Amino acid sequence: MSAPELDALLRACVAYRGGEPDVVLMDASRALERAARVEPELWRHAALAAEALPVIGAGWVGTVLGSMVEQGRLDASVTFDSLWRVLMACCEAPSGEAAPGQGRTANETLDTALQLLGPAIVSHLAALPERRAALLDDPSYDKAKTLSFDHFGAFWICEAIERSSADLLLLHAPSRRGWRARYENVAQCFHLFSLLQAAVGAAIPGGRQPDAALAAAARGDTVDSVLHDLAWWHYQHPGRPMSDPMAMVPGNLLTRRLREIDGLKVLVLWNPILAGRGWESGFFGAHLMQLPASFELREPLSNEESAAWFERAGLPANSQPAAPVARKRPWWKPF
Repeated sequence: MSAPELDALLRACVAYRGGEPDVVLMDASRALERAARVEPELWRHAALAAEALPVIGAGWVGTVLGSMVEQGRLDASVTFDSLWRVLMACCEAPSGEAAPGQGRTANETLDTALQLLGPAIVSHLAALPERRAALLDDPSYDKAKTLSFDHFGAFWICEAIERSSADLLLLHAPSRRGWRARYENVAQCFHLFSLLQAAVGAAIPGGRQPDAALAAAARGDTVDSVLHDLAWWHYQHPGRPMSDPMAMVPGNLLTRRLREIDGLKVLVLWNPILAGRGWESGFFGAHLMQLPASFELREPLSNEESAAWFERAGLPANSQPAAPVARKRPWWKPF
């Protein structure tokens, strides 16, 4: 499809070098938006055309498309594939060389483009949870992950792919009580543990008053400093009749990989057995406004429900905790 509004935007994108957009680019973007109200198919053609643009110009088209997705005026599935192909082209781009006519290295050009493209793809991914789950096991995700080591824009994309939401069953083994909960948009289990502890407080035996600064950082309200959190419980996979360090849920495990029973993710809480298990707030990942992280403790199970779930989780009534395991101080840390 050829439309004067689309052609004008593409010409402006070819000339765009990053930074503050000029009047020509902004006017062309607004004109296309007005035209797409009458002919929505223009958005799909804009995404397809972006694949042939210089990478920074493609990033700007992505920014316009992402804005439309966030406003609910564009179905993300219509334009996502084109933006993903632009990202894959970025993964194959050479680095370190001078970008023709742009007075910067190819790596700097790529970084500028991904600062635009990253949030745009995140906006699309936020609206496509099933696509996020599928991409996690796709080889193209590995390419994006490699790119993320050098470029924040790609890091945001990988963070979005890794985040998931699910209902969660908490089984507190020492009290034989259970709770229903739900987490939203959490990637790694260390982040889940911090959100859980901040939301639960003293509602579950062994809990305590949460630290306000940690709670704010876990929710993404603040990102100013590196904070440290400690495990209030030994977090364990279901299936063991006693607390066991070998069944501990790794903190860097993606929440998508938590074990399930009959389609419901289950987390077993024992009294701590590994002294001083902790982590830094770096495990909370990037704060993505399109995918804010949260945790909700919903309701306790009845005694009958708790007993049934403990049996299904392989925790009979005579389940026993393991002895605490003291973490020895390394010889090079005398204090």
